[in-house]
Amino acid sequence: AQAAKPASVDAMADDTGFQNPPLGKEVGFAVDDEGWVVGAYLVGDASASTAVVLCADAPGWRAPGVRQFAELLNKESGALVVVPDLARGDTWYGDADPAARARDANFADWQKGHPPSRVARDIAAIGAALRERGAKRVCVVGVGTGAVPVAELLGRTEKEKSEEPTMDAGVLACAIGLGASAASDAAASGIPTLFVWGGGDTAAACAQAVVTKVETRKTQNKWKSVVAAGASEFFVFANEKAEGGDRRAETAKAVSAWFGMTNDR
Repeated sequence: AQAAKPASVDAMADDTGFQNPPLGKEVGFAVDDEGWVVGAYLVGDASASTAVVLCADAPGWRAPGVRQFAELLNKESGALVVVPDLARGDTWYGDADPAARARDANFADWQKGHPPSRVARDIAAIGAALRERGAKRVCVVGVGTGAVPVAELLGRTEKEKSEEPTMDAGVLACAIGLGASAASDAAASGIPTLFVWGGGDTAAACAQAVVTKVETRKTQNKWKSVVAAGASEFFVFANEKAEGGDRRAETAKAVSAWFGMTNDR
């Protein structure tokens, strides 16, 4: 993929009237040779030596919950946090509840239009652009459905990694639709990978399946799986009013520590 070039984009509002929060701004990134430019929400100092690409759940880059988590990551780490529009303008505007939309045939059709392989290429292009503008380290976080393309990116073969810069570390948080095989590929990839799971029986079962699969690989790579017992299943990207605000802040601190970053300002 062509290296993405950041370009200024005027602040925009979606059809619900949601505007930029005061901490961030919106810009654009070119992500392929065809000239696709995707919007992105940026929080932090553009000259920061570390950048984090935060890949949102289906409701997208303008969802309040994911922007709140971006702001928490910036507060804890001091990194530039980038939340790109990985749906390329085709955000899911149906029911945001993961359980409800899983029963919606329209959601299944929407997902088919956003294959993880294409989304992973967009993430890689944005990472390349951030390195071009001076970031010495680029890390990635995938939340909800955004964890699936992140796992694909982290789990690339050595040949694929040699063809373009990859990520320095990754986090898969409150993943939705992440298979154990894809997760184990990410964990065994050579890129430090942290899994964060919410509370509840479903998340616990997913966490156990991933851990079991990774352990069979006997990988020497640095990886870790953490279950936030007592938190809601999707607490990381839930809206501020939802249960789990304190746990979300704790997770932002844990993610920052995983990436080797602390904000001493």
